[in-house]
This record gives sequence, C-alpha cells and structure tokens, in this order.
Amino acid sequence: MAISSTGASDVASPESAASMERLNMTLRDALLAQKAGDTQRAISLYQQILNIDPDHPITLRMLGIMAMEQDYYKEAAHFFERAIKSNRKDPELMLLMGKALGKDSNTQKEALNYLRAALRMNPKLKRAHYHIGHIYLLQNAFEEGMEHLRAELAIDPNDAHTLYTIGHVLKEFGRYEEASPYIRASLALDANAPGWSIPWENGPSANDDPSLSISADPLDRFVCISFPKCGTNFLSDILQIITGRDHYWPSDRSDNISPKTYSKIPNGRFLLGHWLPKPHFVDYLKENGYRVVLQFRDPRDQAVSYYFYQTSVIKDEGNLNYNTFSRLSKEQALSSIISGSSSPSIVLNSQAMMMQQWIQGWQATGLPIIYTRYEDLIHNKAESSRRLARFLGAEIDDNTIEQVLEETAFSAPSKTLIAEKQPDRFKRKGQSGDWQNHFTTDMKSLFKLHAGELLINLGYEDGYDW
Repeated sequence: MAISSTGASDVASPESAASMERLNMTLRDALLAQKAGDTQRAISLYQQILNIDPDHPITLRMLGIMAMEQDYYKEAAHFFERAIKSNRKDPELMLLMGKALGKDSNTQKEALNYLRAALRMNPKLKRAHYHIGHIYLLQNAFEEGMEHLRAELAIDPNDAHTLYTIGHVLKEFGRYEEASPYIRASLALDANAPGWSIPWENGPSANDDPSLSISADPLDRFVCISFPKCGTNFLSDILQIITGRDHYWPSDRSDNISPKTYSKIPNGRFLLGHWLPKPHFVDYLKENGYRVVLQFRDPRDQAVSYYFYQTSVIKDEGNLNYNTFSRLSKEQALSSIISGSSSPSIVLNSQAMMMQQWIQGWQATGLPIIYTRYEDLIHNKAESSRRLARFLGAEIDDNTIEQVLEETAFSAPSKTLIAEKQPDRFKRKGQSGDWQNHFTTDMKSLFKLHAGELLINLGYEDGYDW
C-alpha cells in the first residue's frame, strides 16, 4: 500500500471513513443548530468536532462567527487566527479576522493589515473596504474613511447599509444636503437600513387575519400606552367609541406603573397611560393575554407640544420644568428639549431620544403591538379606527365610524378630558406640522443632528433636507 508524504495511507480505511462520516454528520447538525438559533447545541457539537480535529477549518470559522454575533470579538479573533493557519489564502477569513480585530482600538492597525490582505487576494471582495472605512472613521480620519466607503459602493452600488452609513457620516458633519440622497437610496433598497424601524407591514399591527383576535373577550385585554404629548386623550376617545369600554387612567401618573395599579383595573375598562415597559408590567401583560395599542407622533411636534404644556398648561411655580422654561426664551427652551441639557441651571433629557428608547423598549417585549401615529388618526381617522378595531377584535360598522368622526372632532368635547377633570387648554391645536411655525434654522439643524435618524426610523422623513 502506497504511503503519502505525511505518512498516511492514500486509501482510507473503513474505520477512518466511518469516522469521517460521523464528523460530517456532526458538522451538519451543528450548522443546522446554528441556523436555528440553538447556540448552546451548536457550540456543543462544534466542540465535539474540535475534540476529533482541533484544526477543523469550518468549525473554527463558525465558532468565530458565533462569537462575533455575541460581541465576543477577542474570542472570535482567536478562532479565526487558528483557521487562517491552515488556510492563509482565504480572503473571507482575512475579512472576518479584520472585522473582529477592528472592534478594539488596540488592534485596529493589525485589523487594517488583514483587510488589505483580503483585498489583495480579491479586489472585489464585498465589505472589506467598508470595514477599512469604518476603522478610519473611528480614528477621526474622515477623508480616508469616506474614500473606502465609496470604494465599497463602487463594488456593490446596491448595498443599503453602506449607502446609509455614508449618509449618516455626512449628517454627523452637518452636510445634510449631501446626506439625503444616500439615505433615500438606502431606504428604497431596505426599509430596515437604519438598524431598526417600526414594522408597519409585519405582525399583528398590519395583519387583517381574524385569527389574530383574542378569542376570550379580547376587549378586556388591551392597554393603551401613549408617549407624553402625543394625543393620548384623542386616542382614548376613539378607543372608547370603537370598543364600547371606558378608559382607566390611574391617579398615579408616573411612567413607572406599580403592580398594585395594574392588578386592580376596573372590570370592563382599559388601562391608559404613558407607561414604561418595566419587566414586571410586561410579564403581567403577557401572562394575561394583553395586547398593546402604542401611540407616538412626529417628535418635532411632540417637542413643541411639550414646551407649551409646560409653559401654558401647568403654570405651576412649584414645577421644576415650568420654572426652568419660564426663565428661558422659547428658542432656548425648545433647543434644550431637542438636545437635552445638563447645565447647572437645567437638567433635561432629550424628548426625542426618550421617545426612541420608549418605542424600542416596547418593541423588545415581544407583545402583540399595534403602532399608531397621531398624524394618521388626524388625517385618516376612519381607516385608522378600522385598523384599531381589527387589531382588538372589535366589530364596528359605518355608524360607528360616523360616531368616531363626529365625537372626536377637535371642536367636540373630549370624553377623556371630562372624565379626568382636565381643563380645555390641554387641547392646543390638534394639528400636525406645527413645529414649522416654531423651529428656527438653527433648531432644525440641532434636531437633525440629535434626532434626524429617529424621524427616518419612524417614517416621517426620508432624508435630512427638510
């Protein structure tokens, strides 16, 4: 029997063939587990392979990828380094190694070497220029970073992520007119290019399938949660008509609801408020089969409404925000609301950033949520009401829609405000786009810088040239 230069037989023995078959089956199962998201099983199976073949290249590559997905970049680089030792001519491995090393400022120089090596092997390799550009931008080398991002775009003109990144970088440098075409192009290719967005076209919020209705008296199991100054009373009035249920707004108006409050919701009423997705509250909603009506509005209009609420509705000298804003000009106050402030005279979080965190927090709960924009309720009240009714399992007809249109007109008294004994000045204008009457050019630039992406994520703008 001939012997190879490594001392192994050229013809595999039945035992080695069987062993190889078992290894391949284990690899197949590991890949399937990884694809299914069963991380622990995949790692266990990959480890079995490494116990047999410590330098198995596919296994080392997959373990590195899994480590990166969990942000363990140092561990990922270790796996890729071992894989590269057995295959130094694989540009994809070089790319992965460069990506992993690029996450640590101490190893970015080494990362650039791997990424450049990958491009020497394959000048058309996707994502290599992108990661080089990203490293340069982290090092504040704007021109070099943009050069490589544009080189990436030359390789793949339809890469939505690269298009969006270029737009985002230009925005950060105040080059809004240049940024907008890149943002629009990226969104046309992928609505999720910003990294997160409202799932308007997916899930129960846009699905008319009647099977989504809760079978056991669904109207007993929904809550209405609205971000402050986004038309909470207006939405409550609509929901009361289409469901035939009164609202329940607890006397404790804090955004951190207590178990004592939500465990005593009066029978036949729905909970209304500005609640945060605290774990104990989310668990209660899940355990009891609740659905969530979640409302927000254009963050620019919310900022204006918040300002006038603090200065014209509260008018309480004991209120910190009233005292703060009353000492500032409208422009100064709105600028603080937009960007936040931590000066000795005012401590204020950015309302837009709070809205983003609030929406993302509820998105992450996994609860069935219908996302409702205040503007849609104003401009398309009939269809928005039907959409809400479908989500909640409420049966409504044309007469109900007529009732909604008449009884929730801006000139009509608000049933919710009356029940809560709130003054009429709570209703200011009932319009969308009023921010244009109050934002100066500088304030618009400030908003674009701090929350321009939020407007894109929520579907209010498709660029920065507004």
